[in-house]
Formats: sequence, C-alpha cells, structure tokens
Amino acid sequence: MKKPFLSLLLIGSMVVPVSGQWLLEENFAYPVGDSLSQHGWNIHSGTINPMVVTPTVLQYPGYPACGAGNGTALKKTGQDVNHTFPTLTGGDIYLSFLILVESATLTGDYFLHLGRDPMGSSFKGKVFVRRDGQNMLSFGISQSTHVTALVTWSPFIYSLNSVYLLVFKYSMVSGSGNDVASLFINPDPGLPEPLERLTSSDPPADPGEIGAVALRQGGASSGPVLQLDGIRAGLSWEDLFLEIPAQRIVTGTIADGQSVCYHASQTIDVACETSSFTLFPGGSVALIAGEHIFFHPGTNLQAGGQLTASISAGGDYCGGNKQHPGIVTPGSGLVETINEGKDAWFPSPFPNPTTGRFSLDLKNQEQPGHGFAVICRVTGEQVLKKEFDGKEVPFFDLSGQPAGIYILKVVMKGRNEMVKIIKL
Repeated sequence: MKKPFLSLLLIGSMVVPVSGQWLLEENFAYPVGDSLSQHGWNIHSGTINPMVVTPTVLQYPGYPACGAGNGTALKKTGQDVNHTFPTLTGGDIYLSFLILVESATLTGDYFLHLGRDPMGSSFKGKVFVRRDGQNMLSFGISQSTHVTALVTWSPFIYSLNSVYLLVFKYSMVSGSGNDVASLFINPDPGLPEPLERLTSSDPPADPGEIGAVALRQGGASSGPVLQLDGIRAGLSWEDLFLEIPAQRIVTGTIADGQSVCYHASQTIDVACETSSFTLFPGGSVALIAGEHIFFHPGTNLQAGGQLTASISAGGDYCGGNKQHPGIVTPGSGLVETINEGKDAWFPSPFPNPTTGRFSLDLKNQEQPGHGFAVICRVTGEQVLKKEFDGKEVPFFDLSGQPAGIYILKVVMKGRNEMVKIIKL
C-alpha cells in the first residue's frame, strides 16, 4: 500500500480546513515495532497487546496511498488508540482505509470508530466485521450502538486474507439524534461517490462534534484479528483519492499538543491570499514541498511552537523517517510574526537540529555570488562568522558551544535572512 505521502496529518481542533485538504493521512511510515503512541496516536484504553507498526503492505487498485510505509495490526483484545484531527461540528467526514481480516467471530465486533478530541467515552460511527459458518465475512456499520443485532450488515460475500477498501462516512445532521453513518465496500476510487452503501441511524444522542478516529482491539471472545493500512480522512469523497497537489495554501490555527504535516509537489504558500496562519505554543508543523515554501503576511509563529520547513529533492513527503534539509523555527522563548513573504528554502542548514556540525546548502541559487554567515546566541553575542563565494557548501561547527538555540544570519545578493539553529 502507500506512496511517500504524509505519515500523519493532524490539525488543531479550532479550525475546519477547506475541502481539498486531508484531515488525516496515516501510512504508518515509521520503524517496524514502534508503538503507535510514539507517532501521534493516543492511548485511551488497555495495556496489553500494545498497537505497533507492522511490515504490512496492503494494496488496492487505484487507491492513491499505495506503495510506501508500513501498517498496523489489531488483535482480539488489547490496547485501543486514537488519532485526533480538526474538530468538526457539522457536515460530512469521510474516512478510507485498507483492511485484511485474518480471523473473525460469529458474533462480530467493531474495530474502528470516531469520537471527540479528547476521546472520552462517546464513540460514534462504528465499523464491524463478523464471519459465518463457512468463514465468509460480513462488514457492518452503526451510528452509535455496539449491539451487533442492531448493526446494519452486508451479505457474507467477503473472504478472509483478502484486501478490501472500506470508506466510512459520518454525516452530522442538524437537529438531535439524526446523524447518519454509512459504509462503502470496495468502491472504485476513480468514480464519484456511489449511491450503494450500508447506512445506520440508530437513535442515541448525536456527539455534537467529531475530532478523532480510533482503532479498537475488541472483546477477547468477539474481536477480529486484522491488518490495517492507508488511513485517510477528508471532508469530501474526492479528498480521499487526491494525489499530492502541486500547490497548497496553508491557513488556520495549530493549537497546543497538535501537529500537522502539509505537503505539495511544487509550492506551499503559508497565509496566502489575505488569509492567516497561527502556530500556538505546544503545536508542531511540518511543511515539505518540492520547490518552494513562502511565508506571507498573516503568518504568526508564537513562542513554544515548532515549525519545520523543508524541500524534498526526491519526492518524499511527510514520511516517517524521511530526511530533508530544512529550517526549524521558532525556538522556545521566541515570538515571531512574519510580515512579508519570503522563500523558506534559502538559507537551508542541514541537519537542524544538530549535534554541532552542519552545512548550508545554497544550490537553489542560480548565481549565488559572494556572501557571509554569522551565528549568534539569542542574546545577540556572536559565536562564529564565515565568508563564502557561493560555489562551495559552507560547513559550520558548534560542537564547542553549549546546547540551545542560535540564530544563523546569512547575507548574500542583497538578501538578509535569519534561521534558528537548535544545538542538541
């Protein structure tokens, strides 16, 4: 399954993104054996059978998230985890994923659901699986109930150890007790949203808001054993099957404890077209583009937030262990508001954070020319200065300096740029 896309895409709960942007994409592009809780997933129940990254490779024709990363596996019972995304209070949420069921019970149980951020105990939109006496599978959906007799089920026409694409839709309808959950089984990713689906609108109270998806390892006597991969969440059917866009405009708010990875094959514009973007303390953002990243007026980076902006020369975007030359800004104790557009690809120190030695890549400049770089402590004290002619890759060494935040100032061709360096 998968291509080098984003390993997780998760935005602060204060903002609802526009259609055409994923709420979440999870390809489990992390080291095999890592706990999911190491990579943006929150444990909300259970201690045995921790959910970990597995070498799962699931594929489905036409599903865009095929070809990179790994997967995860669910057992009969154990730890349950959730991943948050921007909290929504109305409209439709679409969630797609690939699944291979190794075993299921006659009773059946649910293995995936939605909920609030934080998760709490109000689980909505539950996806089930069961088998019959001939080991044929049936998938099911409920708006809220976990009573399998009240679940809307498909026929027993699906097989064990086969890969299926499931698309789950949760519609938050205005009013009380009338939300609708739908399930599409093996839809064609290249076609519009089909009319054929399973639906459930059982009567319990509506959640009011949805801000997380959860993976559940069910009851010891009822839960399935399965592999799962390629999770995508969006606001429309089309969002689920988009390739990496050429240009992405980033807007909104990233709150404390939230992280997001935006990616584009060419250009990312932050706070473009009179929009705004704010990164609050405790939030984390990664921007990865193929050519340029521009910060525009309305970009506000507050103290305690972390923004990583980098260029992917090889087409790797937001994959778990990818390495990109880039910048990290701001550091703790720094408040910065960017008031004019600037290209984040120049200058580009790597690696950053660093244990001491790093380089300054200037290859994006067609005619770099002569310049110099100065490294200062945040107090303004200069610790290093180096000149260069633009035809070489300047190297710097902070090995003899204490850990902390430094400011790298580069002056070249009339440009005066500053980047934050984190010395570990």
